[in-house]
Amino acid sequence: MGLSAITGNLATDFNHTEFYDNNDCLIIQRTYIIFMVILLLVGGTGNLLSIFVAVSMRKLNNSTLICLGYLATADSIVLITLATYFLIFALTNGKINAIASSHCYIMFPLLLSILISHLTLASISFLRFIHTWFPLKVKSWCTTSKIKGMLIAIFIVAFCLNLVHLFAYEVQKTDGVDSCVVRKQFQIFYFKFWVYMVFMATLLLPWVCIVLFSSLTVMKITHRAWLSKTRALGQTATEKAALKTTGMLLVVTMWFVLSLGIVLAYVYLSDAPQDNNTFDKYMLCDTRAAIGWVIFTSNYAVNFFLYILVSKEYRQFLYKALRQIC
Repeated sequence: MGLSAITGNLATDFNHTEFYDNNDCLIIQRTYIIFMVILLLVGGTGNLLSIFVAVSMRKLNNSTLICLGYLATADSIVLITLATYFLIFALTNGKINAIASSHCYIMFPLLLSILISHLTLASISFLRFIHTWFPLKVKSWCTTSKIKGMLIAIFIVAFCLNLVHLFAYEVQKTDGVDSCVVRKQFQIFYFKFWVYMVFMATLLLPWVCIVLFSSLTVMKITHRAWLSKTRALGQTATEKAALKTTGMLLVVTMWFVLSLGIVLAYVYLSDAPQDNNTFDKYMLCDTRAAIGWVIFTSNYAVNFFLYILVSKEYRQFLYKALRQIC
């Protein structure tokens, strides 16, 4: 999706029709479609299973299951929105008029869900930090009601930060073609500054928190092992779980940073056009941008499978949930 819809840069003096109508572009688009379909099917199934486990095991009042169910809900919205948008765009080459103007309608729920997803991952990292640094306080600090309150707070913060996207855009018709543009009253410095700050906070701040809390968790476990001098690092079940979850979160962070770097490098270092419709067409004909967006979208499709891989307890929860319907 064109980042120009976020930043308000909607110049339309760029024409690359001859570029995205050639055979190389068609090959890239078809490959892109295949990967997006795979992500949509596999990731969607994983997110639905995660929600199913959280609902089925709700009587256990497990904080991890609650967070993962919440995370899967946000990831599903992001995955469906991004994958569906680009699939339709690639299949039609952007020729459907409604696709060009759809930025106006999907920007708010998309950015809201992205921020909720990132903040929820940060909260999981924070919970592991609490379990490692303050094990005696876990029962009083990490109650079900407090976890649910934290998740509600995440939604409220994300909603307030992105509220401006509900009112900032409008559909404009030019020569019979619809496009999403920023309303005139919002084309001021303070609005653009706010949008940039929210956008960067959405993408970067939660990952900074994840790295911080994960580093502190590993530091504490390492310090305990060094003090005891009689046991290996991560010998207890709690420490093993903390190390596995921390490692998973760090892998997800690096994967996200890689995809974001590719996409931003394409946006700011290439000669890509900056209006939404032309930008997205050109982007789907550029190998670097296509790879970047596939990796970026995959961030919202892999969390369930990573948790299945690293957590024996979560695999048991999944097995019990599936047995209820068999």
